[in-house]
Amino acid sequence: MKIWDKIVAKIDAWLHDEFEVTIYFAGEVIEKPDGSKIATGNPKTYVCSKLIKVTETHFKLLTTDKRLVEIKTVAPVGYDVVKIK
Repeated sequence: MKIWDKIVAKIDAWLHDEFEVTIYFAGEVIEKPDGSKIATGNPKTYVCSKLIKVTETHFKLLTTDKRLVEIKTVAPVGYDVVKIK
């Protein structure tokens, strides 16, 4: 039975992708005494099975537990997409 479980696991890995999406929301801007500015960010990470729409202002994702996540922003935000499986 162990061989059959390994075969099923391989087929599952080929058919189902997983992505890790990190969205960097804008935080506060701190101005130092020398005049330089530091912008802080507030990252949020999701593990997804399907990426429906990914742009700088609109994210629509299906998480691995089958929940739909939709995020719309006015200002463009930074994001990273990493395929983990």
